[in-house]
Amino acid sequence: MNPLFKRLNGFGGEVWAWMTYDFANSAFATSLAAVIFNKYFAGTIAGGAAGTDFNVFGLQFNLPGAALFELAILVGTVLTIILGPLLGLYADRTGTRKRFLTLTIIAGCATSALLTLISPGDVILGGLLWGAASAAWLLSVNFYNAFLPQICSEKDLGLVSGISWAIGYIGGGLCLLLNLIMLQNPQLLGFATGTFGIGSVIMTVVVWWGLFSLPIILWVKERPASLIVPVRKCERRQLGRSFRLVRNQTVRFPTRFACGNDGLEKHSRTDSKAGIHLWRDMLGTLKDLQNFRQLWIFLLAYVCFTNGIETTISSASIFGDQELHMDTAALITLFLIVQFTAFPGALLFGVIVDRIGNKIALSIALIVWVVALSWVYNLGMFFDPVTEFRIIAVIIGVVMGGSQAAARSLFASFTPPARSAEFFAFYGVAGRVASIMGPLAFAAVNTATRSLRGAIASLIVFFVLGMVVLWRVDEKEGVRAAREMQQGA
Repeated sequence: MNPLFKRLNGFGGEVWAWMTYDFANSAFATSLAAVIFNKYFAGTIAGGAAGTDFNVFGLQFNLPGAALFELAILVGTVLTIILGPLLGLYADRTGTRKRFLTLTIIAGCATSALLTLISPGDVILGGLLWGAASAAWLLSVNFYNAFLPQICSEKDLGLVSGISWAIGYIGGGLCLLLNLIMLQNPQLLGFATGTFGIGSVIMTVVVWWGLFSLPIILWVKERPASLIVPVRKCERRQLGRSFRLVRNQTVRFPTRFACGNDGLEKHSRTDSKAGIHLWRDMLGTLKDLQNFRQLWIFLLAYVCFTNGIETTISSASIFGDQELHMDTAALITLFLIVQFTAFPGALLFGVIVDRIGNKIALSIALIVWVVALSWVYNLGMFFDPVTEFRIIAVIIGVVMGGSQAAARSLFASFTPPARSAEFFAFYGVAGRVASIMGPLAFAAVNTATRSLRGAIASLIVFFVLGMVVLWRVDEKEGVRAAREMQQGA
């Protein structure tokens, strides 16, 4: 048997159940965030290129629809930055990662369904609802990612991450294809023309997300609570009204403590007030992370290049609509091409990561991103702009899944499994910081120049900075640090 297929055969049902969540949540990422709802919000809810007028304390100004959608993303970003680390830390301490994953899925589906209630002009309400839905989606992805270093071995991280991204692109593509049929050819489903609108598309995504989340909810096992609390040097201190430390002993009160060789207190909290010191623990985690120099360097690189990736994805359909005047059917077809091109691309990069490592594979992908965005700014050099845009979409599709899968597997290799939700929460925060700077840069350039080409070109800076910082990452040292902390657990 081929060694690759032998490894795939050995993954087990839990790994495949975990990977199906990419299939589930990609419907939200594709149909709503990247193709249909973002275009609808920017063009219909927020006024399109003409924008929306505002009067704040007598100051009158106008913001274009594309900029308003990017700013609406910031609502979800702020919520994720605030809640992500706290919930991740609490989930690790209490062994409730899957519970929080389930709750965020339910919250995401519910708030997404509420988007069907907004009408043209409801910019504030629409922005708040979108922020809540996207925050729930992002938080669910944090908890989902936290299981990666727990369900598979270190050598399989790159391959599992790549396959799950590939499955996600299939899921997002199939849901998008269904949405295209609903909007353009409902007769194929037995319905009359005009039966389905944006509300039907949103509800399709809600059902898709919820239904295909069942495998991870039902068949991925909850992991026990984290064994490490970031309190340094085993200091004798009161950790609340009923927490007590006795050096080098195990004491059963509401909490069990012991002192490890690394100077960290280890415990398993068993009472209902395990999160009472959440803020103190989170600050302790930040101090602990200072020992993970390679992880911090990578997170800085991740913030940089993710600015470019996520803002490009969220603004692509707006660019096609307003700059190239592509209709909804053409845009959906374009994204279907991207989705189904990204599937083999993610698989390919999963294998490449196995062969040459995450760092080099990720660097190759980022170089391709720079070339692609440079071409977008100069559309029309060889063929007509729409044809070139489609060619670029294929190129980006190949590296899009690969760059994201390689980044996730690299971070997972730097993460002690016992503290995965905690660490991946900061990974999520890094991504959300990227969702602040990228959209702000895009919105600022677009507002100042009224040029979407210029706004897209401004994102190249983030990819270049990401590559420069990435090359300072020592992959072997990062893996060694994670192993040492896990062994100390």
